[in-house]
Amino acid sequence: MHNQPAVRHVHGRLIYAKKSAADFTGTLFDGGRTFAAESKSVSGRLARSAIQPLQAAQLNAVAKAGGEAYLLVEFRGGSILVRAAIPWIEVPWKKMRTAESIYIYDVRSEWRVIPGECYLKRGVAVPTVGRQRRFPRE
Repeated sequence: MHNQPAVRHVHGRLIYAKKSAADFTGTLFDGGRTFAAESKSVSGRLARSAIQPLQAAQLNAVAKAGGEAYLLVEFRGGSILVRAAIPWIEVPWKKMRTAESIYIYDVRSEWRVIPGECYLKRGVAVPTVGRQRRFPRE
């Protein structure tokens, strides 16, 4: 589920009432584990300060409780485009001068998102039958 921050309509404009938690949350099919992901798109580096404290707290809580927590990041630069799904507890923050950040060269090959492939399949057992996915009905 994609989460939207609370908004108000004031004098013909939308005003964000408060910060949202992680961008995506839900429950996974493999036993009901919790899922949370924060997504960012940057050119250059991603500063840790771009992750709001409420978002980081939710990702930490999900990871510590045994769920799947990810930082989904798209690095854009000229003709280069790298998309990655980094497990939250493994994000390789590096302190450069005074701020922590990650760069495109910090992305491990196993974190790269392959077009057309679900990045969740790395950490989640998805039931399949033949070539079709079949999800249990409750």
